[in-house]
Amino acid sequence: MLGAARTAWDSRAWIQSSTPANTRRTTSAATLSTFTFTGLNSANYTTSLAEFGAGSLNVASSSQSIVYGSWSGPFPSGTGDFCIEGWVYKPAARGTATTGDAIVNNTSGGLGIRFGQGYNTGGFNYLSLFARGQADLDYVSFTWPSDTWCHWAVQRKSGVISFWANGNKLGPSGGSGGGARNFAAASSTDLTIGSYNNGGSSDETMKSYLDEICVSNSWRYDDTYSYYTVPTAAFTVDTITDMLIHFDSSMTTAAT
Repeated sequence: MLGAARTAWDSRAWIQSSTPANTRRTTSAATLSTFTFTGLNSANYTTSLAEFGAGSLNVASSSQSIVYGSWSGPFPSGTGDFCIEGWVYKPAARGTATTGDAIVNNTSGGLGIRFGQGYNTGGFNYLSLFARGQADLDYVSFTWPSDTWCHWAVQRKSGVISFWANGNKLGPSGGSGGGARNFAAASSTDLTIGSYNNGGSSDETMKSYLDEICVSNSWRYDDTYSYYTVPTAAFTVDTITDMLIHFDSSMTTAAT
């Protein structure tokens, strides 16, 4: 007897195990300098919620955000590759009627990431790319879960924009222009997390919790796949990291 016959379950398990993983791309480790953001309207880290580590960013109220003034980089600009990603926890009470901005370089034409179709348009259940004060670009619809952490990423790789959330590449997308957009560089302007503005107003505030915000100057996920492996540990700084914020004990960020 050459061996037991393979059952239907065996075959199914073999097919699953042979599926290639689309894991997050990393490079060699690096050491970056430290900067500290300012919390507006009592925005701060909290230890009551976290996806990884001891804490997360609490910008759950309608006017909360954090800002670093006179930022001159690093931050993705020009027409090169990038990946901006993190984790979001949307409280059920937030609702989805209003949009929110995860992070934005507050200079004219600076790169920004929005949870919404366009500026104050479409509600929260989208993920999109925009050029600050100039253009709403590519977007995709996605129903963000409530009261749980969900990973998200916006990426440009060789002129192609892709959106990612909860293990899947999202699509099809709407809007256009992000693939070739020449984003303005940060030049002594404000870098804001959690809102469109830098003054702590209620304009496109996230009204959620954020964790593990990572800004990279290259791509992280292979966009030839329709899925990806959701990260299972806190990010670490490598040679393509522009900024990484854990929100574990302060509002500091590692940046070159």
